[in-house]
This record gives sequence, structure tokens and C-alpha cells, in this order.
Amino acid sequence: MRKSGLLGAGAVLLVLLGCGPSADDPCSPVCGRGFECYFGVCVPASEADTSDGGDDGTVEIADDGSDDAADDGTPPAAGKLDLLFVIDNSSSMGTKQADLMANFPALVDALFDPAIGAVTDLNVGVISTDMGVGGFTVPTCSGNDDGVLLHDPRPGVPGCAPSYDSFLHAGTADHGSAFASSFACIATLGTNGCGFEQPFAAAGKALTVHSRSGGANAGFLRSDSALGVIILSDENDCSASDASLFDPMGPDELRLRCVNHASELTPVGATADMLRGLRPGGRLAVGLLVGVPPSVGICNNTGDVISPCLSEPTMHEEVEPATGSVRLVCGATAAEGATPGVRHVQLASDLGARAVVRSICDPRYDTFFEQFARMARSAP
Repeated sequence: MRKSGLLGAGAVLLVLLGCGPSADDPCSPVCGRGFECYFGVCVPASEADTSDGGDDGTVEIADDGSDDAADDGTPPAAGKLDLLFVIDNSSSMGTKQADLMANFPALVDALFDPAIGAVTDLNVGVISTDMGVGGFTVPTCSGNDDGVLLHDPRPGVPGCAPSYDSFLHAGTADHGSAFASSFACIATLGTNGCGFEQPFAAAGKALTVHSRSGGANAGFLRSDSALGVIILSDENDCSASDASLFDPMGPDELRLRCVNHASELTPVGATADMLRGLRPGGRLAVGLLVGVPPSVGICNNTGDVISPCLSEPTMHEEVEPATGSVRLVCGATAAEGATPGVRHVQLASDLGARAVVRSICDPRYDTFFEQFARMARSAP
């Protein structure tokens, strides 16, 4: 946990949220179980009691593993985890990507912690949220990463090799600083990606079409592993089944198309079904660092209890009259804030206890990673 940098980050958060100047300031509403009040903000408690395997979304591992089966019938192998990062690379994501890199070692340490069902065999892959716009001419959207694993460092990222394998692998003896450095090289995606973020579509393409034998991502997803997915994005998902949604000649303003035509987006349930279908035995953990208010405990929680978050006033996608853009759910500017991740919360709610949501505006990604690691390690 980054103790030295935490106070400074917390001080910024206080200004943005209007919280008090003291760590003793109460939170309103009062923090729920598993959360603690930190400078007026509810955050997951670093020492929360999770022994009952309930409120934090963890599931106790059955001793005989009798209910465990991979999708092809292969028995699950103890300690194997395939972890896919879906990273927003739009114009407002520079600082948030940097926060991810700084906290990544905390996730790896938690995953390999031998105290509780540790991971011993880890694949890590990275994709972007850029799925293009179906050939239409839209600023920032001329490319299309298409859910293919990214492994060539972006120019300007220091200390990197010219290229890496399509995904990283670590075991108990080689998950230290060199592994974290390699991750920073392939996961610092920059901010030139499409402003229409489609993380659900990207994850679906990465884990299905491209993961088949002979596909671009072949070998990443193993039949006997648990599956982990972490989405980092500061805007709502805009996965569209019909690319005409992005036609600049459409009847309304292009930048609000994902809000005004939300009913035309790919159903959230389809993504939940895809993930469950890949791991029908429940060997799944999904983490979402997205646009929810950091001061509302119910919005920073596991999917089995998070649905009331959608009723929070700040989670409504409303257009700010002064800017014509969707009002931020947290932060004072787009570079430090996020718009409501409505579809992300809906996905977590659909997945239940196998998903956890955390505000991307809370810089303490390390505590989120600790919670995600507990969930991933406890996947049946």
C-alpha cells in the first residue's frame, strides 16, 4: 500500500468531493460493512473481516473440487489464473493508466500471497477499449485494436524491450519487479484511442474469437485455469452491435450518441453470459475500476449488493448545459474524473459475487487489487 503517496492523493480527493480536512471526519452515508471512512470517503477496509466468504464476494474453495469443471471438461488446475486487462486508451486516461502501473505490484503480491489459496501460474494479457467505429470518419477513431492482445510498447515508454510475447507469464519465482516493469511497458497504452470506449465488445472478441486455436490470442486462455478480467475505464461502455450508431451524419450529436441511444447498445447480459459461459464452474473474477462515486459505499462493492448504486442521483447520465458533455460522477475535470459507468455496474450486478466495482477516481487501486485478488484466489 502506497502510504507515502496516499495522503497527497487523499488531499486532492477531499477538494473534489468537499470532504473535511481530518481523517476523523464522518462519512455520509455511513460506510457499510467491509468499508472504512478515510478522510470522509468510504473505501474498502484494508483489514476487513472476510472470514465468512460473504460480503466481499469471496467463495470458499470446496476441498474436493467436485463442482469444478472447465468448459471442455478439463479439471481445473490449482493456482492457474488467466488475467485480462481491458484498458481505456482515450484522451483522458493518462494519469489513470499511471495509477494502474504504480499499483500493479500490489495486485501481483496479493495474487501470489501463499497465505490464502495463492495463484502459482499467471498469464497476463492487455487489450484496449478501442474497437473502431465501423469505418466511419470520426476523430481519434481511425484505428481498431479489435480485442487483440497488445505487446509492443508505445514509443516513449522508457526502459522497454522492442517487443514482448503476446501475453506475460509469471510463476512463484518470477513475479517481481521485472514482471511489473514488463507489464508497464505493454499496458501504458497512451491516450490516442477511440473516444467511444467498447470494453465489453473488446473483452468478448479477445476471449472468444481471438482465443480460438490459430487466433491472434491463442494460448492465453487455458481450459484448466480460472479467468480474471479487470476493466479500467472512465466512461460508460458503448459496445454497439450496429456500427451505424457512430455515423457522423446521424440525426443527433455524435458525442452523445451512446447516451441517447443506450437501448441500441449490445445488451449487458450478453457480456455476462459470455463470461459465465467461458467459466461455467464459477472460476471467474471480474474487477471494474470505473465511473462511480468514490464516497458512496454501495457503489464500491461486489455485484451481489451493488444494484442500489444505479439509483444514486450522480449515476444518472445527464448532460451538463455549460459544456454539452455528460456530467462527471466524480472529479472536477475529465482528466481526473469519470462519467457514470452505468453499464459497468449493471454487468457487476448480473455477475453477482464474482464481480467487484471500485471508483476510478479513488487513487487507492492497491486496496481494490487486494479485494480482487481475494476473489480471484477463491474462484472455485
